[in-house]
Amino acid sequence: MYLISVFVDEYGNDRDLKGAIISMSEHLTQKTFSILTNPNGFQQNPDLVDDFYRLSSRLLQRCSYEYLQSSQIDRIIEQIVSNCNLEHRDASASMIAFVQTLAKLTTNSKNDPQLQSAAEIQQLARNFCETYSPNLLTGLIRAILIDRVPSAIRLSISEFIADVKSFMPEKFSQWLSQSLNEIPRTTKNGLVEIVTQQQQQQFYQILTQNDTQPSTIEDELERYARLYR
Repeated sequence: MYLISVFVDEYGNDRDLKGAIISMSEHLTQKTFSILTNPNGFQQNPDLVDDFYRLSSRLLQRCSYEYLQSSQIDRIIEQIVSNCNLEHRDASASMIAFVQTLAKLTTNSKNDPQLQSAAEIQQLARNFCETYSPNLLTGLIRAILIDRVPSAIRLSISEFIADVKSFMPEKFSQWLSQSLNEIPRTTKNGLVEIVTQQQQQQFYQILTQNDTQPSTIEDELERYARLYR
């Protein structure tokens, strides 16, 4: 996988080779997920997860249009949604970096006059983000509140939340509200209230403020998570 990453870095901008690169990546994705989709596959193979999602981010950066049109992206993101609670710092960071790269493509591509198919890249990235960001937000926030992932992972999650808010502000408030409503505020039997409606609303308001930075989001996530302990 390292050699493929080097190849992508060196030749990813070569139009004549992009088709071969995508074909190679499709084969690699199939082989990788044949391992990772086994029971506890992500937990048992964190180095493979780390390497694969690092490579996937490179492909998004170097072969954006072709990669977004391939059949791989849905499965790659779906596996992130299913494994938001992965406790390995580097592997988790690489997964989150992939969706951060995707979010940035919803706006950055239109600012580069040299980039081919800029409008198409932007729309393709936006389509994926609109499809998966609600579940990603729910899964990542839940990973902090309920699954209690290590604090080292919290900053990566906070940065992703900040990116979604920055690049798709018109959707963020709706998605965050939906996510918070899907995370239980009571114990399993519903008899004990863990988080009040007012506490949830205060958390929501802070995260949706215009000037909220990743560090503030991280602090608020930690403060909100304490209510669940």
